[in-house]
Amino acid sequence: MRIAIITKGFAHGNNDWCLPPLIDFVRSISDQVEVDIYAMFYPLAQRDYHLFGARVFAFDLARRNRLMRRLSWRKVGARVAREHSSKPYDLVHAIWADTPATLGARIAANINVPLITTLYAGEAVWRPDIKYGSLGSARNRAALCRVLDRSHTVTCGSQFLADIVQTNLSRSAQVIPFGLCPDRFLPIGPQAVLQGETRIVTSASFSPVKGLDLVLKAVQKLARDHPRLMTGLHWHCIGPDPANRALRGALLQQIGALPVTLHDAKPHWEMAQYYRAADLAVQGSWFESQCFAALEPAACATPVAGTAVGVLPDMASPDWTCAPGSADALAQLLSHVLSHRAGWAAETVRQQDWVLENATLDVAAPQFLALYNQVAGQ
Repeated sequence: MRIAIITKGFAHGNNDWCLPPLIDFVRSISDQVEVDIYAMFYPLAQRDYHLFGARVFAFDLARRNRLMRRLSWRKVGARVAREHSSKPYDLVHAIWADTPATLGARIAANINVPLITTLYAGEAVWRPDIKYGSLGSARNRAALCRVLDRSHTVTCGSQFLADIVQTNLSRSAQVIPFGLCPDRFLPIGPQAVLQGETRIVTSASFSPVKGLDLVLKAVQKLARDHPRLMTGLHWHCIGPDPANRALRGALLQQIGALPVTLHDAKPHWEMAQYYRAADLAVQGSWFESQCFAALEPAACATPVAGTAVGVLPDMASPDWTCAPGSADALAQLLSHVLSHRAGWAAETVRQQDWVLENATLDVAAPQFLALYNQVAGQ
């Protein structure tokens, strides 16, 4: 089988872990499926190369204005058509239901093959509180509905997102998560040196959708209302700042004397040692389509508490989650979890078992391959 994946970006070399879930996914299927990746915006170079078992065609549209991007879509379509005429594709798989899927729908219709669309981020939501998501305009909603109508199958990484798609768009989505690499995230291995007797880790970018300001407010409330629970506690936040350190600076001004450390982003392959060193992982996101930052610590035997978004409602016990968007709800959750440490061991086992049974590459890759065979056969 031969497939064309249309996506926003892909790694440009072995040491570039752009979109680790996509990299691991491609590696997991490339020995059974011939994969060509059409990377629209990243890398920041126009070139063809081989990586992780796939051929990659990079178009570097990120550095072009909107008009030039639209014109360059024709180049992407023409390249797919040329490759298809040389050796036909069985299907097109668009990863992201906005720009890649809009282009993917045109390409699939042009070369007369079916389209699979995967919702990857906030394409089907709109959170006005933080101005996050794509459904904030009628134009975007109409474009997304057209893409979903033209797709043979729509997939997403969590039941949480599938329910949102059904509620917001009256469309069904098949839940097939991108799988976690179980060999990279193991309970046993090196541990980072982290300050504190009770070490809490949050792995997230500093963008508003990740809710780091809400977690910080929750810690402030916890310190004010339950100072006993703060004894020996230290929160470690690890991640990049998409605003060139401006968001990090804003959080730093709010920390004051709280036991909080903001770490720079770490290479993906080093994150396991930070999860192993932590006693608890906390996520405060407003929205997650799947949330590898919850799957990874759970696979490393570190329990996760946080907002009920992405996979967390399925992975964690109900009393380990809270509604998103509320610092008070997060503070109440932290108070409950920190007050019931005797239950951490059982919760750790529950979450780790769920990840191994539902969200590893060994589970996800066969599901995608079966879907490919089904769609191509029809």
